[in-house]
Parts: sequence; structure tokens; C-alpha cells
Amino acid sequence: MASLSFAPQPLTCRNLDSRARSVQSRRRGVGFCNFKLVAGGGGENGSAAAEPDLSVTVNGLKMPNPFVIGSGPPGTNYTVMKRAFDEGWGAVIAKTVSLDAAKVINVTPRYAKLRAGANGSAKGQIIGWENIELISDRPLEIMLQEFKQLKEEYPDRILIASIMEEYSKSGWEELIDRVEQTGIDALEINFSCPHGMPERKMGAAVGQDCALLEEVCGWINAKATVPVWAKMTPNITDITQPARVALKSGCEGIAAINTIMSVMGINLKTLRPEPCVEGYVTLLGLCADFCHVI
Repeated sequence: MASLSFAPQPLTCRNLDSRARSVQSRRRGVGFCNFKLVAGGGGENGSAAAEPDLSVTVNGLKMPNPFVIGSGPPGTNYTVMKRAFDEGWGAVIAKTVSLDAAKVINVTPRYAKLRAGANGSAKGQIIGWENIELISDRPLEIMLQEFKQLKEEYPDRILIASIMEEYSKSGWEELIDRVEQTGIDALEINFSCPHGMPERKMGAAVGQDCALLEEVCGWINAKATVPVWAKMTPNITDITQPARVALKSGCEGIAAINTIMSVMGINLKTLRPEPCVEGYVTLLGLCADFCHVI
């Protein structure tokens, strides 16, 4: 018989100012994380071994395992999030929502694949995905209904809402209030979308500006009653600077990272960029295995 257990000490942010400590003290799990992994060998006399305990607790959120679906297409709607829970995922972070989905215009095509091999061989292994997809273009009311339904059907799973709003204190407060009423367990704040409507100070436009980030985090943490994670953009010289600002402003956690800005390539037959939208393309967000190199 063999066994393995791992129980680290709670993690805390020691350099938080008084405002951050005050915010965290009124929310679940005062900035800590602990987990355990217990694996057992075969039982005596050939009896079945006990299943490993993969449960984790992060900021007071009790998950059956540490495997979390990141915000994006796998969290687009009720059906795909339900499937994730049915397949055993411990938590799902839904696709980012905002107050007015009518302002979100997603184009087609908006995805491209990067393959390994000489000159991007069409038969090579896929090592990267790029997209120019914006946040959810589904009406907020529908997304809220689906959040509520999921929490009613899967009370033991963690559902985290990803939110993003324009530079408006009242807008952020309204969005947080409406989303929290569905029973979601935590908030992930999208400060990182590389094509997240920067003209309205959304997405990475906030995550790349520490002064703006501190102000918006202050609004959010003064309103939120559930744990708040700030999602960081990698498209910055030093990612630790905005991360420290977010923690200092009361966020319990940091989510890293969103996609990396890049251009996938050129179709050598058409001499047009990929993905091509009426002959044009913009900087896209790169994810998947290729990011490990970076």
C-alpha cells in the first residue's frame, strides 16, 4: 500500500493595505488557498482502493477538484457549462458578460489555427489557436437566467461569472449586483481581453493602466460580496505591476493569463491574412501549447 498527501499552509497577501484587508474581511475566505491530494494504493486482500481526494478550497470556494474551465467558448451558454459539470469539472468561469450585449459585434470567421511543421503544414499538429472574438453577444438577461439555473442544478459546483464594463462606476455596480443575485460563487474581472473595446476603456485597456486599474478595482471591491479575481493581460512589460495593484485594491486573487496579441499568418494561396474578414485582420489573441514557449 502507498499513500501521498500534500497540505500546504494557507497563502496570504502580507502586503495588503488596510482597505484591501477590510474588503476581504467581509467576503468569504480572507485571501487564502489550501488543498490536499490523497492517493491510495490497492487495498488489502485485493480490495478496491479508495478514490483520490482532489478537493480544493480557494478563497472559501470548495471545489471537488482543481480543474477549472477558463472563460471563453466553453462557457458560452447553459448547455456547454452543464456539459462541463457533467464531465466532472470542478468549476466553470462563464464567458464574459456586460450590461449591453447589443454593443458587441462578433465577426465571422474569427478563429485561426497554428500548426507545427514547415511553413505551417496543413497536416501538422495544432499548437496554437487565435481568435478575434469579443465578449458574450447574448443578452445579459438570458445569461443571468442560465447562471441561476446552473446553480440550482449543480449546487456543489463552483460557477464564476466573468464580467467587464465600460468606465462607469454606476455601470460596474449595477452589473455586479445583477450577477450576484443569480447565486454565482465568485467574480472574475476581465481586465485582459486584447480586443475588448479599448475605446470605451474595457478589457486590456484597464489592465495595462495601473492608475485606471486601481480606480476600477476600488469600485468593484466596494460593491462585491463574493470573492473577486482580477484577470491579467500578458500584453504588458511587467505583469506583476497590475497584479500588485489589483491585490492592494482588495481583489482576493489573480487569474493569469489572457491571450497573447499576435498575427497568425498569411494564406499563401490567397495572400490574405488569417482569419480573413472581408480582406482584413487585426491583432488576434493567441492561446494553446505555443504559449508555453513564451
